[in-house]
Amino acid sequence: MNRMYYACFYAVSGLLLQSEIDGVKSHEGVRQKFSQHFILTGKFPKEWGRFYSILFNNRSAADYEDFKNFDLAATQEMYPKVCAFIGLIDNWVFDKN
Repeated sequence: MNRMYYACFYAVSGLLLQSEIDGVKSHEGVRQKFSQHFILTGKFPKEWGRFYSILFNNRSAADYEDFKNFDLAATQEMYPKVCAFIGLIDNWVFDKN
Protein backbone atom coordinates (compact mmCIF):
# COMPACT_ATOMS: atom_id res chain seq x y z
CA MET A 1 0.00 0.00 0.00
CA ASN A 2 2.86 2.30 0.88
CA ARG A 3 4.46 2.19 -2.59
CA MET A 4 1.17 2.67 -4.39
CA TYR A 5 0.44 5.69 -2.23
CA TYR A 6 3.85 7.21 -2.91
CA ALA A 7 3.48 6.70 -6.66
CA CYS A 8 0.25 8.72 -6.48
CA PHE A 9 1.69 11.23 -4.02
CA TYR A 10 4.56 12.09 -6.37
CA ALA A 11 2.19 12.28 -9.34
CA VAL A 12 -0.07 14.72 -7.45
CA SER A 13 2.97 16.68 -6.23
CA GLY A 14 4.17 17.00 -9.82
CA LEU A 15 0.70 18.09 -10.92
CA LEU A 16 0.68 20.82 -8.28
CA LEU A 17 4.16 22.00 -9.28
CA GLN A 18 3.26 21.96 -12.97
CA SER A 19 0.18 24.03 -12.14
CA GLU A 20 2.31 26.50 -10.15
CA ILE A 21 0.51 25.70 -6.90
CA ASP A 22 3.06 26.10 -4.14
CA GLY A 23 3.19 26.36 -0.39
CA VAL A 24 2.66 22.64 0.13
CA LYS A 25 4.82 21.27 2.91
CA SER A 26 3.18 17.99 3.98
CA HIS A 27 1.33 14.94 2.73
CA GLU A 28 -1.89 16.39 4.14
CA GLY A 29 -1.12 19.67 2.37
CA VAL A 30 -0.73 17.88 -0.97
CA ARG A 31 -4.06 16.13 -0.42
CA GLN A 32 -5.79 19.40 0.51
CA LYS A 33 -4.36 21.39 -2.41
CA PHE A 34 -5.26 18.61 -4.85
CA SER A 35 -8.82 18.66 -3.57
CA GLN A 36 -9.03 22.46 -3.55
CA HIS A 37 -7.63 23.03 -7.03
CA PHE A 38 -8.65 19.92 -8.96
CA ILE A 39 -11.57 18.16 -7.28
CA LEU A 40 -13.69 21.02 -5.95
CA THR A 41 -13.23 22.93 -9.22
CA GLY A 42 -14.48 19.95 -11.24
CA LYS A 43 -11.25 19.50 -13.19
CA PHE A 44 -11.09 15.90 -11.93
CA PRO A 45 -14.09 13.78 -10.93
CA LYS A 46 -14.87 13.62 -7.21
CA GLU A 47 -14.28 9.87 -7.21
CA TRP A 48 -10.55 10.54 -7.65
CA GLY A 49 -10.49 12.81 -4.63
CA ARG A 50 -12.12 10.07 -2.58
CA PHE A 51 -9.71 7.51 -4.00
CA TYR A 52 -6.65 9.58 -3.11
CA SER A 53 -8.01 10.13 0.41
CA ILE A 54 -8.57 6.39 0.86
CA LEU A 55 -5.06 5.67 -0.37
CA PHE A 56 -3.69 8.36 1.99
CA ASN A 57 -5.52 6.77 4.93
CA ASN A 58 -4.42 3.26 3.96
CA ARG A 59 -0.80 4.36 3.77
CA SER A 60 -1.05 6.02 7.17
CA ALA A 61 -2.60 2.90 8.67
CA ALA A 62 0.02 0.63 7.11
CA ASP A 63 2.90 2.81 8.27
CA TYR A 64 1.75 3.85 11.73
CA GLU A 65 -0.71 1.29 13.10
CA ASP A 66 0.64 -1.76 14.87
CA PHE A 67 0.08 -4.98 12.95
CA LYS A 68 -1.92 -3.40 10.11
CA ASN A 69 -1.68 -5.57 7.01
CA PHE A 70 -3.48 -5.49 3.70
CA ASP A 71 -4.21 -8.81 2.08
CA LEU A 72 -3.26 -9.65 -1.47
CA ALA A 73 -6.82 -9.20 -2.74
CA ALA A 74 -7.04 -5.64 -1.37
CA THR A 75 -3.69 -4.77 -2.92
CA GLN A 76 -4.60 -6.31 -6.26
CA GLU A 77 -7.90 -4.41 -6.26
CA MET A 78 -6.15 -1.10 -5.61
CA TYR A 79 -3.37 -1.48 -8.20
CA PRO A 80 -5.41 -0.84 -11.40
CA LYS A 81 -6.98 2.19 -9.76
CA VAL A 82 -3.54 3.55 -8.93
CA CYS A 83 -2.48 3.08 -12.55
CA ALA A 84 -5.61 4.84 -13.80
CA PHE A 85 -5.13 7.72 -11.35
CA ILE A 86 -1.52 8.25 -12.40
CA GLY A 87 -2.59 8.01 -16.05
CA LEU A 88 -5.24 10.68 -15.49
CA ILE A 89 -2.67 13.02 -13.97
CA ASP A 90 -0.15 12.22 -16.70
CA ASN A 91 -2.71 13.06 -19.39
CA TRP A 92 -3.63 16.29 -17.63
CA VAL A 93 -0.02 17.44 -17.36
CA PHE A 94 0.87 16.62 -20.96
CA ASP A 95 -2.38 17.96 -22.43
CA LYS A 96 -1.74 21.30 -20.71
CA ASN A 97 1.72 21.68 -22.25
